[in-house]
Amino acid sequence: MVGVVGGRMKTSKKRKDYFKKFYQENKEYFKDYMKEYYDKHKDEMKINSRMSYQNKYVKKNYNRPLKNKVRDKLIQFFDNKNVNKILTLESYDFLFCKELPNKKFYVYEVDFDVYNKMKKTKPKNVSVFNGDVSEFKELQINVEGIYLDFCASFQTQKETIYLLKDVIKNCNIFAVTFCSRNGIAYEEYIGDYKIDLIRKIQELTEINWKVLFGESYRDEGHGTMITLVFEK
Repeated sequence: MVGVVGGRMKTSKKRKDYFKKFYQENKEYFKDYMKEYYDKHKDEMKINSRMSYQNKYVKKNYNRPLKNKVRDKLIQFFDNKNVNKILTLESYDFLFCKELPNKKFYVYEVDFDVYNKMKKTKPKNVSVFNGDVSEFKELQINVEGIYLDFCASFQTQKETIYLLKDVIKNCNIFAVTFCSRNGIAYEEYIGDYKIDLIRKIQELTEINWKVLFGESYRDEGHGTMITLVFEK
C-alpha cells in the first residue's frame, strides 16, 4: 500500500482512491459532525484563536514609520468627516485615540491581562471593554466611525465583520487593516488580491462603499499589511 521513493513515503493510488471513496460516502456525516462541533465550541474556538494572536503579538511595536504614516492618514479622515463616536481596536499605548481627543472611542480587548493594563493607561475619551469586538453590537450604540486594526488576515476575521454588519451599516467611515501573516497566498482571490479584497468587503457588509484610501506596506521585521478606508 505504501512505498518509499527517495527516502520519502509515497501514498499509493489505491490508498488515495479508498479514502476518496470513503469521504464521498460519509461526507454528509462529517459535515453534520463539524457543524455540531462548531456550534458547541465556537465561542471557545474564537477566544482561543484571538488569545493565541494576542499572546504572540501583544508586545509588538505599533510605533513604526510606515504604520505611523498610514495611521496619520486615518486620523485625517476621521477628523475631517462627520465622525464623533468611533469603535476601534487599540494597543495599550492608544496611539490612535490620543490623536483625536475630541472623539469618543469604544475599544475592545480580548486578553484580560492586557485589558486591565489598558484600563489604567486609557485616555479620558476612551471606554475599554474586555471581549471580542463583535460583542459591541449588543450595546446597541450607534457610531459614525469604525477602525478595525486586525493582527490577522481577512479570511480569519470575516466572521467578526459579519457579526458587526448592522453596526457597520450605521457608520459613515469604515476602515480595516489586515495582515498576510496567515498568508494571503493561502486565501482564494480573483485577480489582484487588493481589488478582490474590496469586493469581498462590499459583499460581506452588503454596502456599496466609496473607497477613500488604500495602501499596502511592510515595515522591516513585520508582515505585509493592507489598510482600506471606506465611506458610505
